[in-house]
Amino acid sequence: MKLIEAMSDELLARVWDTYDWEEAEQSLLELQQQLTKAVFRCDEEARVSLQKSIVRLDGAKMLAVRHVCATTSGPGVDGVRWTTSADKMRAAQTLTSKDYRAMPMRMNIIRQKNGKERHINVPTKYDRAMQVLYAFSLDPVAEAVGERKSFAFRKGRSAMDAHAKIMEALSGSNIPEYLILTDVKACYGSISHDWLLKNIPMDTRILREFLKSGHVFMGELFPPDEFGISLGANLSPILGNMVLDKMQSAIYARLHPNGIEDYTNGNLIRFADDVFITARTDNDAKTILLALSSFLSERGLTLSADKTKIIMLRDGFDFLSRHYELRGNTITARPSDAAITKAENELRELILPFRGSQKSLIEKLNQKLNGWASYHKATDATDAFRHIDVVVKTLLLQLCESKHYQMPRKKIIDKYFYRESNGEYIYALKSKPDVRVIRLGKTILTQYRPVKTNINPYLDIEYIDDRINQRSIENVVGKYKTVWMRQNGKCHYCGRSILSDQQKSIVPLDASKELLPKNMAYIHKICSSSEVILSEINIADINSPVEIRNVLEKINGETKRRRRKTLKFDPLNEYFRQRTEPVFTLTFSQICEIVGDLCSSAYKYKDYWYRAGFDRISETWLSNGYKIRKLHMDKKKVVFERTTELLVPINIPEVFLRGKMPADAVAELENFFLYVRKKYGV
Repeated sequence: MKLIEAMSDELLARVWDTYDWEEAEQSLLELQQQLTKAVFRCDEEARVSLQKSIVRLDGAKMLAVRHVCATTSGPGVDGVRWTTSADKMRAAQTLTSKDYRAMPMRMNIIRQKNGKERHINVPTKYDRAMQVLYAFSLDPVAEAVGERKSFAFRKGRSAMDAHAKIMEALSGSNIPEYLILTDVKACYGSISHDWLLKNIPMDTRILREFLKSGHVFMGELFPPDEFGISLGANLSPILGNMVLDKMQSAIYARLHPNGIEDYTNGNLIRFADDVFITARTDNDAKTILLALSSFLSERGLTLSADKTKIIMLRDGFDFLSRHYELRGNTITARPSDAAITKAENELRELILPFRGSQKSLIEKLNQKLNGWASYHKATDATDAFRHIDVVVKTLLLQLCESKHYQMPRKKIIDKYFYRESNGEYIYALKSKPDVRVIRLGKTILTQYRPVKTNINPYLDIEYIDDRINQRSIENVVGKYKTVWMRQNGKCHYCGRSILSDQQKSIVPLDASKELLPKNMAYIHKICSSSEVILSEINIADINSPVEIRNVLEKINGETKRRRRKTLKFDPLNEYFRQRTEPVFTLTFSQICEIVGDLCSSAYKYKDYWYRAGFDRISETWLSNGYKIRKLHMDKKKVVFERTTELLVPINIPEVFLRGKMPADAVAELENFFLYVRKKYGV
């Protein structure tokens, strides 16, 4: 402490500004991974030791301060703001549990539109940094023990995953007929402090400081309660999830005391304190509610009487701003009427009183519309999107008319709206028509692919990273949007439209250049990938029947003449192609000699060796008839064995080998053959 106080602001600022953040994040991640594994193997001693190591790590303290300074929340009761690099560095070096005493929180009261009040307690910057620091050591534990179908405030999960799981739970045959929709009454404000102190696996003294700090309102100090955690505290989302974890187990224990025979009876999906449960009968539903009430009472909580209901699936229901309805034997989802009404009101409150520039209004509107569309684009939202477009255009016209109440409507439209070639009017800058309000009716509906509920965000790093990137590709957002617009939503390979329920990928136009938006192209995932060099025949230009035999011969000859670009694992693929032994072993170092250096994931994660897909290392042996018999991560070696699943004879129907076929059939077959060749390396 004395050393820090003696250092000049200039020196402290230089240390902060030149700090190796990537190294700090990696060091923290390694400890969090060790902590996760310790929890999995129920090693309590290692868990405690690793949590202490994390909160004492200098890099973790730096990251905690950086996280707090990156948010826009105001100061606490002490009025302290860390604005300079020197302030931040000094704060990071003074974060310690020794003699730590949390200061009272500053209470804000937010009055909601429904007349209710929300109390937000804001800690000081120092206390917030301490909570972030301890969250680094608690979140890996929470993730290791968390329920599989809990989706709020967890890395790699979202409300979209809860939606996908609901659709899955209500699909197929023998669907439960009864549903329970409920939430926990005043969840954050009612959690028992005693329960938290007895059950949350972290430093009890520090947790007590967080819980018992009290709050200040209108200059008056109020003592701490025995219940509740602050909505404004960084540790609260983790604590809230841990309090409600094991809810599923409690339901199954009450509903199936002799062992679970029907997992769909009592199947729970949770997003924060909003809960969805399926049940076979009305009696089962009532039993489930009794189990929930008993479970929650131990934690100081109760179910919301107003929001708890047992319903029949056939009647439809609203959950998380979506309306679910059974049509025939198929469950459908769309934005709920309440969600649409809320969106209309928010748009009205934004547009009609707006007094800024036209460009500023367009930016604010697009931000709101994009957020709403992103949340609902995985549902049957076309009608709702078109309705919102009409609402926006009507409100914008009202705004313009209120500004120029004596100007004829035609002149107002000419002044603020741009007319496109199809005759449609768009609210846009006349001098720069591309600065315009987006139309939700043109939003690309997508089929959401839920997160795997058995993955861990601290161990399955590659899965999470790939998922984030693939989600951007699937949702056509960010840099991928310009690529999609350039192609008009059509596949670069086959020229046909990429539909909302079809998987899509990004490939380079020129594999020798950097993968920037100008060098990207969208394709159907089934239309193969950059591993295959397509024939010079342009499928999109085929307008008449052609002989399929000639097409196949040309593809075959083309592949022999023009080999694809060399990929990293090509040498290993060739190595396995030449092997004939039923069983053999390769060390990691031997594999490195064949392909060059392996990435760090190969030495850390078993998943690296088993994940299939284009340009994954596993494809080199899978496509050549081998599989992993035993993986020794500690000894850094892999035992392979030959499988008998591949290499079976194929019978091609005579009709495909003699005569002519329609161009569309040829195109589909050609793409399919290329896909099979790529996937299986034949």
